[in-house]
Amino acid sequence: MSLNTTTTSSAIAVSDVYITLTSTTGVQVPALPVGPTTYIIVEAELMEVTSFSGTSGDPVGVSRGQMGTKAVAHNTGAPAFIFLSTDNYQNIAGNLAVTNPINPYVGAPLTGATITPTATGNGSLTHFTGTTALVTINVPTGTLCTEITLVFDGSGSGLTWTAAGNISVAGTATTAKSSVTFRYDVSTSKWIPSRLA
Repeated sequence: MSLNTTTTSSAIAVSDVYITLTSTTGVQVPALPVGPTTYIIVEAELMEVTSFSGTSGDPVGVSRGQMGTKAVAHNTGAPAFIFLSTDNYQNIAGNLAVTNPINPYVGAPLTGATITPTATGNGSLTHFTGTTALVTINVPTGTLCTEITLVFDGSGSGLTWTAAGNISVAGTATTAKSSVTFRYDVSTSKWIPSRLA
């Protein structure tokens, strides 16, 4: 099995059919119908490579939302895994795309007063690297988002959130590298933190 890890080098919109990666090691030019096929998992979305020039750094053409995963937006720096169909891809895809508490799904780091997480659901983690207070958490497009867990890496006000936006109550993470889970209440359109301090 050959599994190459990299990150996205630019943001990916829901409708994008070309993506750019920090490294294209492991991406093969498609040789259909004889294969093998290259697959890429960005966060929890499985993509099939449909075109690639073979030149490092060039955009990679992809078919989005494969094997029951959903095409969603991804931030710059999102984790990506590259592998071939000959690498027992169903087992790899199943293990990487399904969130579980042993192998958390880690989204791209976020910063700023308003964030849009790409890692959602039980067992997912997203690092908040901001140095200003968090005010608004956008619900990711195309997801039935129920919860996110933020690891507060910042310092000072970067460890706090306010109730000025769509977070139900203000609070603080108290210590850098600690986490808080926020659950989305659709009836109030507010995120409810698991703790306040």
